Amino acid sequence: MSDTLINNEKALEDYIVFLRSKFEKDKAIKVSVKSAKTRTPTQNRSLHLFCKQLSDVLNDAGFDFRTFIKEGYPVPFNEALVKEHIWGPVQRAITGFDSTTKPNSKQYTEIYDALNTKMCEHGLYCPWPCIDTLMDKSDKR
Repeated sequence: MSDTLINNEKALEDYIVFLRSKFEKDKAIKVSVKSAKTRTPTQNRSLHLFCKQLSDVLNDAGFDFRTFIKEGYPVPFNEALVKEHIWGPVQRAITGFDSTTKPNSKQYTEIYDALNTKMCEHGLYCPWPCIDTLMDKSDKR
């Protein structure tokens, strides 16, 4: 049996009817339930855009990976470095999850807020991508 997404009352009622029918027929069933509330596709795209934009903000402010995170050779920030070495540790501290697919929508906001607070301490600001901030950027080009 494949996974079933139940995201409204009608779907829930239909699944209950299905389970009752299956139980009556087989007299025993095994059910696993897990929350389907993880990031939305929009949040996924926003995360990657945010990481890219934050890398630009950090690079434009004169930071490089060496001066900001690790000693060694100067390496400009990029989306992957931001995601792995900035977003990732904060996400793990707040949620306990390694994968960016696991936090829910509320946790994404908490992670961004923590990052934004730290960036502001360095005089940096990178807004979370949304239609308003994207429109502002395109208007300034």
